[in-house]
Amino acid sequence: MERTTIRDQLPERTITCPSGISVTLVSAHPESWPKNSISEHIIAAAARTSFNNFDQISSPEKDTALIRRLYKDQHTSPLEMASVTFQIKAPKFVTIQLLRHRSFKFNEESQRYHQVQEGFFHPSSNPELFIRRQDPKNKQSSLQDETLVDAAKEKVEAIEGKIEVIFGLYHELCKMGVARECARFCLPMATWSTIVVQADLHNLTKFLRLRLTPTPSSRPAWLLKRCISWPG
Repeated sequence: MERTTIRDQLPERTITCPSGISVTLVSAHPESWPKNSISEHIIAAAARTSFNNFDQISSPEKDTALIRRLYKDQHTSPLEMASVTFQIKAPKFVTIQLLRHRSFKFNEESQRYHQVQEGFFHPSSNPELFIRRQDPKNKQSSLQDETLVDAAKEKVEAIEGKIEVIFGLYHELCKMGVARECARFCLPMATWSTIVVQADLHNLTKFLRLRLTPTPSSRPAWLLKRCISWPG
């Protein structure tokens, strides 16, 4: 049997949506354990420990069936034995939402150690998705409204123009020798940022259940799900 890893099963390792937000699968742990087994074997082995059968070697098909049963029965603590690491590029107002999930491990790009170069997120790049009406009943959701898009797009573009001016002034401050940690005060929440996130599969599935809703705020969760999905 050839050595198989989660990474091998993925059709691509980086997924990007039209807005520019992207997720890259950096690593999956363990990549393969034991030798010539599937990566997920550690989850099945941990579950079999309940019956003192940790060392039992089963076929990949049986391991997969057991993991599916664990998930169906919501006995997901064995999923903590496996983890994945992602690199995410997103605006600050998205990465800050990830930090609420405290079981994850993070390291984010610092505006103190380097001068921001990539600019900022433009909602006008995809107005149907990022200019939406607030849901009057669900405070966590929004609604598509073409009339609102037509009315608000001009104002959104005007704001983007103001942000361009702010970025220009920011770069001027840095060029003058103002410390990056001081010059960054003006940078908006739309500023692009890169963050590395590591999560065990138990807490990642909880994150996906909470965040997978049909609104723009669910976009990072949708991308993460795509990154860890494989056929079957």
